[in-house]
Amino acid sequence: MPHQPAIILSALIRFLNSCTSDKTNHKTNLDNLENPVLTDRPWYLYVIECKGNRLYTGITVDVAARFTAHSNGTGAKFTKSFPPQHILFSAVFKDRAAASKAEYDFKKLPADEKRHFIACHTSEGK
Repeated sequence: MPHQPAIILSALIRFLNSCTSDKTNHKTNLDNLENPVLTDRPWYLYVIECKGNRLYTGITVDVAARFTAHSNGTGAKFTKSFPPQHILFSAVFKDRAAASKAEYDFKKLPADEKRHFIACHTSEGK
């Protein structure tokens, strides 16, 4: 079955919390990250840029602590081989299931589409 990036990207966007972007007039599911509907504790999808221009995607309840763990070599096997440089993107979700689904969908995208998505949904990319 051929790769269908538009379908995967739209699936990812469906799982991100909705809001209105300050920079654009259209609504996306990524723009209202400050006011999600949360349960007991929020979960985050995060993307880290690592050595060699590589991307690492994961989920956590504490992005800063997880980045520190990756930086210390205790986060994941991948980030031991390709040390993290900085956090490119994070998005909050109401629970682990929603964050896991978004992570699964995001990881299906090729790196260039991930970078395009991040550029379109962060203040640095606009």
